[in-house]
Amino acid sequence: MALDASQRVGQSFGVEGIPHTVIVGPDGKVAFVKTGYEPGGAKKIAEVVRKLLEQRR
Repeated sequence: MALDASQRVGQSFGVEGIPHTVIVGPDGKVAFVKTGYEPGGAKKIAEVVRKLLEQRR
């Protein structure tokens, strides 16, 4: 979680709502973007992170 008081980071990632989740992969590229809440969203995020970690092995 980060505070973006100047909104520069939010603008660079195209944030249009809160919550806004951005996952950056080990290669430094954006691997996943999600804006808003939905039931089961945490499971989807965990799945993306798990897949990224498996790619590093």
